[in-house]
Amino acid sequence: MMQETSLIAKQIHPASLIKRMLVGSIIALVLIVVFLLSAGASNPEWGKLWILKPLIIVPLAGAAGGFFD
Repeated sequence: MMQETSLIAKQIHPASLIKRMLVGSIIALVLIVVFLLSAGASNPEWGKLWILKPLIIVPLAGAAGGFFD
């Protein structure tokens, strides 16, 4: 008996893809803002704009998670 594999390509609807990416991004942004606000004082060696890096990278990762969902 031979096993037959069928590769069926699913249609991707751009509207639902964008919606999933936005939801993932918003959830990630809310979580990182809550975490950063509860973290308290930062290390003075990090500089004043250290907070921008997690505020940019984490929502992008959430959007990527929504894309690959």
